[in-house]
Amino acid sequence: MTGENFVELIIPSQLQYLPLVSACVSEFCWWTPGLSDHEKTVYSVQLAVQEAATNIVEHAYEGRPDGRVKFVLRAHGACLEIEISDQGKGFDFDAVPLPTWSEMQEGGYGVFLIKSLVDDVSYRSDPVTGNHLHLIKYFK
Repeated sequence: MTGENFVELIIPSQLQYLPLVSACVSEFCWWTPGLSDHEKTVYSVQLAVQEAATNIVEHAYEGRPDGRVKFVLRAHGACLEIEISDQGKGFDFDAVPLPTWSEMQEGGYGVFLIKSLVDDVSYRSDPVTGNHLHLIKYFK
């Protein structure tokens, strides 16, 4: 893959591994020309990935520790792409309602945050190949 930096990370579906994912995203950005020196943008990407991974562990795998979550990070110049895949339970990504801002709620902010923190998001769920979340962030 000439001109492209990429990293692949696979973790068990356990919350204790999420700091490792966050650290990997951060370090990948800092080591990649075109992505470094953008502290706020790196933090936004970390938070989006953290939200996605938490939702996968808690909802797709329903807390089961025997699943796997795969992360592929790719850099093309000043563009970061992150693909997150799992074999857990899928859902209708586009049907998730916006959070209710008029009252406090304990959860339900994950998909909203992910969409707000990155520039492009797509999700597909397939019974054979699993769930695939694709995030794109442009570093300006």
